[in-house]
Amino acid sequence: MKQFAKSMNSSTLRTLTTSKRALFTCFLLTIGIGYIMALFYLFLVDFDPHQKMGMNASEGISMKYGGQQGKTRLEAALRGSMSDRLDPGDKQEIIQWIRGGATANSYEKVKPNFEKNCMACHSAKSGLPVPPLTSFEEV
Repeated sequence: MKQFAKSMNSSTLRTLTTSKRALFTCFLLTIGIGYIMALFYLFLVDFDPHQKMGMNASEGISMKYGGQQGKTRLEAALRGSMSDRLDPGDKQEIIQWIRGGATANSYEKVKPNFEKNCMACHSAKSGLPVPPLTSFEEV
């Protein structure tokens, strides 16, 4: 056991076999590429859209994950990350429904907007990790 520990302590990348060096090099390259891709994804999803709306990084991330003061998360999403996914008229109708109290009785009025604009991605069938918006309770 002592001999194994001694040999492991004296191992460096130069003393390893070519196949082990290639293995460690591929591992480090894979981790590095994954890290760079994660940063790129973070930029595209969190920073760039909010920067286009005139927000700094912390305001944009705060709005995306926590909503805005005095507004619901749904309204914040409609005005923020999902603003380009709806027609302006549909978006305004949903926002007015939210500000009018968002009751179950009045949901039928805005339900076609959700079906047309939201349910393609925000349903259990889509397989995407997003909250479902297929019924009044889920909305």
